[in-house]
Amino acid sequence: MTRINFFQEQVRGFSYQKMILLSVSIILFFSMIVFFQYFRLRSASEDLIDLESQIDLIKVAQGLSTKGSEVQLNPVEQVAVAMISEPAWSDMLRVISKSLSEGIWLEAIHGDSSEGGLLTIQGTAYQARLVPGFLDRLRSYNVFSNVLLLSSEATLKEVDAPLKFKVQAKPRSK
Repeated sequence: MTRINFFQEQVRGFSYQKMILLSVSIILFFSMIVFFQYFRLRSASEDLIDLESQIDLIKVAQGLSTKGSEVQLNPVEQVAVAMISEPAWSDMLRVISKSLSEGIWLEAIHGDSSEGGLLTIQGTAYQARLVPGFLDRLRSYNVFSNVLLLSSEATLKEVDAPLKFKVQAKPRSK
């Protein structure tokens, strides 16, 4: 009866011991790659689910989806929806400040978020000819969809007297 010793050193080529070690190493290497890819896929699918829920929140906030009426939002999601649906107040105020020229003073700015961010601007102009330029500059920035002069009245009965004015500006929808 002949016995073969697999762990005996071979003169030519690899010994059986080295072949077994090499095979186990290759199998472990590929199994680690498979497990790594599995966990990457699992993490990516969780991220995708989070992104889809954020997209749903944005759609609910913009009124594009009725899904929000049947889903109860937690307080954090309610704040996120409120922030998304609020008009861009900082953009509107930046445009108003850039539209002012020398001789125009603002007295009050009132914003109403229930009407989509409708702004009412009250001010005084040193001369009546400055108000149309102010309105044109407000319109030129493309932040407001509708800019109207609601009222204007001279503070004195003179031709070049200061003028009180009231302007209404509706923000452009997002």
